Amino acid sequence: MPHFWLVPKDQRHNNFVLRHEATKSNPVALRERYAALQCAKCKKIDESIAIQRGIDEDVRIVARQDYVLCGDGLIAVSQRLRDLLAENNINGVRFAPIPASSNYFILVPALTAPTDVETCGMEFRRRCSVCGRFRETLFFPLAASMEFPSDQRLLLASSIRFEFALGETFCFMASDYVVDILKASKITGLEYQVVD
Repeated sequence: MPHFWLVPKDQRHNNFVLRHEATKSNPVALRERYAALQCAKCKKIDESIAIQRGIDEDVRIVARQDYVLCGDGLIAVSQRLRDLLAENNINGVRFAPIPASSNYFILVPALTAPTDVETCGMEFRRRCSVCGRFRETLFFPLAASMEFPSDQRLLLASSIRFEFALGETFCFMASDYVVDILKASKITGLEYQVVD
């Protein structure tokens, strides 16, 4: 059964969640709530723990799409997409509420596909000597390096972190069964790329 990456389309607004637009000299700053989670060297945080701590009351998602890439690498999904996943018993993810944007939720992986680092085909650049995270990773992992569950009614992520300068980007996959449901419902804000 083929799987597809759910690739977010470009957004007009940054929609930062864990960070905020600050000053001209420091355009993006970590929100105070998460300061204790920050690595002293690379300045990254554990996004999953940060989300568990909650999202600040002034965070708003400004978008019209159902699937939104936020400026700090998180994915926000609309109430419509959340309802569609629930109606079709599609699991593998959790939804973190955004208090000031009741129509959007942060999509958090609850299930990962075990991925072999040696055969994944990704590039890993500049490991932090303090926390061990990479500055960035390049490319999606190869399908042959991942173990997919037999259940088709899932959204899932790779067990390998996708890193960029600010932190982790949550990248989700779905089976062709789930993709057909998303397409039939005309879910907006994403494209589908075959997991090679």
